[in-house]
Amino acid sequence: MPFVRFRTACYIVGGLQLLIGLGILAQGAANAMAPYGVPEATRALPHYRDAIAWVYVHTCVLGALMVVVGRYAEAPALKRAFARAVFGALLVYAALDFRSSEPVGIGLYEGPQSIVPALICTVMIALFVGPAFRGDPEP
Repeated sequence: MPFVRFRTACYIVGGLQLLIGLGILAQGAANAMAPYGVPEATRALPHYRDAIAWVYVHTCVLGALMVVVGRYAEAPALKRAFARAVFGALLVYAALDFRSSEPVGIGLYEGPQSIVPALICTVMIALFVGPAFRGDPEP
């Protein structure tokens, strides 16, 4: 896979995070967890509803920040540092997603679809390899 530029990685990953977060919030974050085997009794708890909504609002905020930084960052050192920070954060998120999935992890979330978040995160990681470790080529 050819490496993408910093701005492109930020736009794609930030845009995906915004779309995913807004899509889940539009469904109702707790309701969106039903296909993953989260019991209705759990989804009805006010603390769970608040926590899961917070997660997806946070996803939207991170996505928006990535788009803004991708648009306005100019200094090569800032781009590389930001790309490495995002790369590291995405590694943590992917590890948590794989760990929680049924196909390869502890099965906290049920069904074959529970691996999808980890796979999306893996694609996001791949997009930041170039900007994090090779830097942006000169225009």
